[in-house]
Amino acid sequence: MLTYQRLVEVLNYDARTGVFTWRVATNLHIVVGSVAGCTVGRGYIQIRVDKRNYQAHRMAWLYVHGVWPTGSIDHIDGDKENNRIANLRDVSHAQNMQNQHRPHKNNRTGALGVYPNGRGFTACIKVNKKRIGLGTYKTVAEASAVYQAAKAKLHNTKEN
Repeated sequence: MLTYQRLVEVLNYDARTGVFTWRVATNLHIVVGSVAGCTVGRGYIQIRVDKRNYQAHRMAWLYVHGVWPTGSIDHIDGDKENNRIANLRDVSHAQNMQNQHRPHKNNRTGALGVYPNGRGFTACIKVNKKRIGLGTYKTVAEASAVYQAAKAKLHNTKEN
């Protein structure tokens, strides 16, 4: 596991931009001063140090706070590549899931919290691990508006 000492030994981190650069060349392919990491499958930036891959947002937390985060690191603005420390917060998995901005790829309606049923479109939201039904509506837009209003009221995602 990467330690704070090893991290600051090999990388620089700019908290204003959220960008890591190499302080030393740890292998033949690294150029000192170049941007570290690359974007991987789910859109997160990953950096390889000592033959192990780490997520840049978690490394940013370690670099600034001196300890690994205890929970999930949430990108407040939803941009997985925005690793400015002001955009990151250490939250529980449940809190992190509340900050979703887009539906999953397998969502058939294209709207968060909205699911088709035989009579129209149902809106529902999870709060404290409980699923709360918000009603069934004729259109995806109506159901989505109800879900978004409930999310703003119940999740308070910007201040968790």
